[in-house]
Amino acid sequence: MDPVMKRLLAAGEHATAAQRGLDDPTPGSEIDLLCTPSDKGYVSLWTGLHLCAEAVGEATVSLRGLRQTGLELPASVMTMARLALVNANRVAYVLTPPDPAERDQRALAVLAADIESFERAAKTAAGFTDLATLRDAAAGMQAAVAEDRRDLELPRGVRDTTISKNGPMNVGVMVAAAFDQQDLPASERAARNRLPQNTAEAVQWIWNVASGFAHGYSWPRVADTTVDLWESVSTAMFYAGAVMHLLHLAHQTSRPEWSQLMADHAQAGN
Repeated sequence: MDPVMKRLLAAGEHATAAQRGLDDPTPGSEIDLLCTPSDKGYVSLWTGLHLCAEAVGEATVSLRGLRQTGLELPASVMTMARLALVNANRVAYVLTPPDPAERDQRALAVLAADIESFERAAKTAAGFTDLATLRDAAAGMQAAVAEDRRDLELPRGVRDTTISKNGPMNVGVMVAAAFDQQDLPASERAARNRLPQNTAEAVQWIWNVASGFAHGYSWPRVADTTVDLWESVSTAMFYAGAVMHLLHLAHQTSRPEWSQLMADHAQAGN
């Protein structure tokens, strides 16, 4: 099988396993402890993590379809790669700190960013004149998320940039290193040994290029950034798959064990 397709399939399988794990949580696991405080809220970490895994899985399906067409569609490819990276990064942001108190704070930050994104949308909807039904629905949802903010004592001023600045360049090495070597063929184990130099940098580059395409900037095409397009996307999806593997693992692992695991991988990634 085409090596790119193998990576896409593997990433999709890890995303599916992560979703199934979230549907059947293990009491007392790291994921359980992170998610339980918000499980009765209008916005919950359970739902957020599930949607992240779903997005990565859907991106892999779309990328496989694009790969099979054989057509040169860089904007479409980059859009799907960006979807996978943005969602994988939200998961990695929460799970990778060795300190459990920091993981708890990051979980609240992700919820706060979710709520603030909605509040900005609701503020715009409040001025709608032709879409009264949507305006009224947004107003009702705003009351619900305001209650979540009070109950969870969520910080203000948290945006996605707060999360993305701790992006793949900072956590990519650590997360990719978290792959169990037994899950990888020999070629991938060899690549794993080169992670500090190539995977984090490649993920950061594809993140930047994909964002450039999404915003309609000219530089990604002018600079001919799509040379070896699928090789770059393959590396990015290896990273996204690694994060999904972590997410699945976290729902089976106790908090002390998870802290040690992250401490070990942080040290290995330095």
